[in-house]
Amino acid sequence: MDLTVVYVGLLLIAYFVIVLGSSKVAVRKGFNSALMFSIAVILPIIAPIIVLFIFKRENVDESKYGTFDKIIIEITQPFIDLMHTSRALLGLNISYTLEGLTYFGVVGLLAIYFNDYIKLDDIRAGNMVGVLTAGITLSMLFLGAMVDWIGVRKALLYALSFMLIGRVFLSTAPHLGVPGLWGSSHIFSMLGILGVIIGYGMYQPAAYAAVKKFTTEKTAAMGYAMLYALMNLGGYLPGLISPPIRKSTSILGVFWVYVALTIAGIAVVYIIMTKKAVAAAIANASKEKNEKVEEKEGNGFKIFLDMLKQKFAENKNKAIWFITIFGSLLIISIIKQMQVEHFLSSIGDKNSIMYYILGFNWLYFTAILGLIFILLIITDLRFVYFIFILIPVQTLFAHNWLTIPQYTSRAFEGFVQSNFEFFVNLNPILIFILAPMVAALTSKKNAYTMMIIGTFVMASPTFILALGPNINTLIAYIIIMTIGEAMWQPRFLQWVAEIAPKNMTGIYMGIGQFPWFLTKVVTSLYSGWFLMNYCPANTPPKEMHTEAMWLIYGFIAIMSPVLLLLSRKWMMKGFKEKHS
Repeated sequence: MDLTVVYVGLLLIAYFVIVLGSSKVAVRKGFNSALMFSIAVILPIIAPIIVLFIFKRENVDESKYGTFDKIIIEITQPFIDLMHTSRALLGLNISYTLEGLTYFGVVGLLAIYFNDYIKLDDIRAGNMVGVLTAGITLSMLFLGAMVDWIGVRKALLYALSFMLIGRVFLSTAPHLGVPGLWGSSHIFSMLGILGVIIGYGMYQPAAYAAVKKFTTEKTAAMGYAMLYALMNLGGYLPGLISPPIRKSTSILGVFWVYVALTIAGIAVVYIIMTKKAVAAAIANASKEKNEKVEEKEGNGFKIFLDMLKQKFAENKNKAIWFITIFGSLLIISIIKQMQVEHFLSSIGDKNSIMYYILGFNWLYFTAILGLIFILLIITDLRFVYFIFILIPVQTLFAHNWLTIPQYTSRAFEGFVQSNFEFFVNLNPILIFILAPMVAALTSKKNAYTMMIIGTFVMASPTFILALGPNINTLIAYIIIMTIGEAMWQPRFLQWVAEIAPKNMTGIYMGIGQFPWFLTKVVTSLYSGWFLMNYCPANTPPKEMHTEAMWLIYGFIAIMSPVLLLLSRKWMMKGFKEKHS
């Protein structure tokens, strides 16, 4: 078994532990943390020696911490706090780490799984990944309320059980029937996706609800920070676990390991998060809370429906106009679907863009247009423009599991091809380190300005990949893209909250997640076509045209910062900045 990538991954973890650990000691002992950090980054072997000399110093007061000191504390504190939490919260964090590992591990291999085992082409494989990722986002809206009905412990157990069933179906589907589009193997694999969608739709809301119930106002930030840190750690680990297992068995072998990890997650919730432990955590947290001012959870969807009725009444003429357009397009789309075979038979080249456009189900776009109309009625044109203009740059997130796995496994040779999961899952560990640093360094910058700069930094390295497949360009792309993500992603919801009208902040925050759902859907519709034409399977890398594919993706992504910049004055109208 080739364990090279495991050693590399573990060395990377050890490197981060030395850098952050020695910097944390420097902060506590009053040593120059920035200097220690620089030494640890450049000469990690020297840093522990310096720590031995300063360890006997007395701890300095937190009031003397500088900006960089606070960044180091913010990064490292969640892992220290992890060992001092309640039993229930500890169980939740272990479960969340295992689930993060499993989810990101499966989704990174899913498109290739549908290629190799279900025998779908790149277009249909991308569609299936889109169904999973977008379906999870949508399911949270409808299944999140289950947590309030049955409690967090039962919700976590039910959610993990659904995901276990789904992952068993995914692992066994290739052996349960005939492969091919709508073959029995495909049907069973889709049942597997459905199980994961239902499960994850309950799991993440349950996890965040549990943190709210298990923590107080003083410890809530720590609780959420732990979830964020452990999610990123879990997202990185598949890059170490998956390659050696896949090379010694197959992708199905990796999937069965993730089935076992799902069972372990259920055991953790059942054994560690006992009814008694959960009740004790809630009781202890409740002592320090003012229960009278605590709002009942699970009313978000009802509030949304009430607001929708109110806005329809206020904008009756606009609503009638939108309904008329939507109804007309719906009829056209239905007629087109009924006659689709006739349209396709008149096109000779099945790989042409026109064949794909006519073969694509227009009802998807009609549904998206209907949702846009609803948003225009609830909010306003400026807000809708803002959230939709971010979709181009957000496609790069979706390409992490829709394009990068196939790109690294097809267009590369040697180490990258053999261990493509490592590169697919490198972003989480980097964002874990970079996000708090960038946030602290740019906290005084205008949110909209950071959106422009951050999206530009994130989009620009896509053009580096247009130079051709090379390990150096790949790593440069991942690092620079991650820096850009750390610059703008945390500021997005901040800007949404600040632009929201009075008494509509919650509605705007919820709607702010809508572009991410659309990004998953839209990107999955075209990524497969690009792979088939620019990075096809079973083709020598020299005969591929991946440079053109990434150049096009670069032009798509760069639209976001360019349009944000061009519309700056219009977008800033009525916007009230908050200054500390």
